[in-house]
Amino acid sequence: SVSWVSMAPSSIQVCPQQTPSSTEVKYGHSNSGHRVKKGPPEPKEVPESFAEDYWMSPTTARIPCLPQLKEMLAQGGKAKECLAAAQTQKKSVEEILAASKDRWLRRLKMGFNLLIEGFGSKWRLLEAFVQDLQSHDLDVCCIDGFDATASLPNFLRQLLAQLFGHHRGIGSLEALVQAVLEAQAQDSVPLVLVVHNLEALPVAHQAALSTLVAGHGIWLVTSVDHLWAPLAWSSDMLKDFNFCREEVHTMEGYEIELQGKYPEGPPNWVDPFAVEVSSKVSMGLVLKSLTSNHRELVEVMAKNQLEGRKEGISMPDLLVVAEDRMIANNLTKLRRLLNELTDHDIVVQRQGQDGTTVYALVAKEHLLRRLARGEMPGADDAQCEDDEDGSDMDED
Repeated sequence: SVSWVSMAPSSIQVCPQQTPSSTEVKYGHSNSGHRVKKGPPEPKEVPESFAEDYWMSPTTARIPCLPQLKEMLAQGGKAKECLAAAQTQKKSVEEILAASKDRWLRRLKMGFNLLIEGFGSKWRLLEAFVQDLQSHDLDVCCIDGFDATASLPNFLRQLLAQLFGHHRGIGSLEALVQAVLEAQAQDSVPLVLVVHNLEALPVAHQAALSTLVAGHGIWLVTSVDHLWAPLAWSSDMLKDFNFCREEVHTMEGYEIELQGKYPEGPPNWVDPFAVEVSSKVSMGLVLKSLTSNHRELVEVMAKNQLEGRKEGISMPDLLVVAEDRMIANNLTKLRRLLNELTDHDIVVQRQGQDGTTVYALVAKEHLLRRLARGEMPGADDAQCEDDEDGSDMDED
C-alpha cells in the first residue's frame, strides 16, 4: 500500500543536479580583499504542485485504495480522476474468479501453492474457488484459520477419518502430519487444503502445515490479511510452502472473520464507551459461589503458574494433578469444572508455544500467591492491581 504524507509544499527544497566542475571548491577575492569560499548555488523552492504531480504520475504511483482516495477527494485535486479509475477497476468476486481460476489451477498443477493477498476479505473468493476445484474431481478440505476454535490437529484427524478411513487415535501433531503424508502417497488424486487466514494459526501449526504441503500430491490454497504475516515463516517454511503470490483486492468487509474470531461479540477494548469492571472483586464473588472443587482447582493452577509455567497448563497435565488431589477422577468432570471457570472469565484458554491448548488464570503474581494459599481475592486486591497498573503507566 502507498503511504501518503501531507507536507507543506513551500517547505520542500531540492538541490539541482550539478556538474563535476561546479561541485569543486573555488576560492576568489571579494571587494573587501578577503578570501571567499565558493560552493554550489543556493537551493531553489519547488512549485506547490510538485507533490501532487509526482505522486499522481502514472510512472510513479499505483492507484491507492478507496478509503485513501475518498480522504484525498475531500482535499480536491486529481483524486477525483483516480477515484473514478479505482471504481471502474473494482470487480465482483465472480468476475475475479472467472478471470483467475484457470491460471490458479495451472499454478497448482505446476507444483506451486497459492497465497492470496490483498485488500478486503477473501473468504467468499476462496469458497467459490473450492467449488471450481471440486468440479475437477479433486479432494478439497477447508479450515477457517480465523475461527477461535480452529485446531489443525483436530482438522487432520477429521481429514484422516473422512478421506482415508483412519480411526485410530493419533496424538501429536507430527504423527498426524506423517499419517496424512503416508495415506496421500497411496492416493493418485491430489488433496487440496484451503486455509482461510493462515497467519491466524499458531506458528507451530503453520510450520507443520508447511511440512505437510511439501509432500507429494498435497496442494495448498491460503489467504493472509496481516501485513507482517511472512515474518513468522522461516526459510525452511518458505521453501516448503513454495508460494505463488496472487494480489487480489475484493474490497469486501471482514464480518465473517470477525464473527469467527469473536463469536460472542467484539471485546470490550474495541468499544471506547465500555466501562471496565474490576475482575478481581468479581472473581472472589464467583469463587465463593462455586464448589470447593472449583476453588481447589484454581489453587492448583495458581501454584502451577507460580512455579514457572506462566503460559498455563495442558489438560492432560492438569488431569494428573486433579486426580492426585481428588478434585476430578476423569476427563469429563475436569472439563466441566474448567468450562464453568472459563464461562466466568476466571480461566482463559489459549495456545501454548508448542501449539497445544493450555489453561491459565488471568492474574498478577500478587493475586496468584493469594489464590495459591487458598484465599479469596477481595477489594484490596483490586485496589492493589489498579495501583500497579497506574504505576506502570506512569513509568511509561
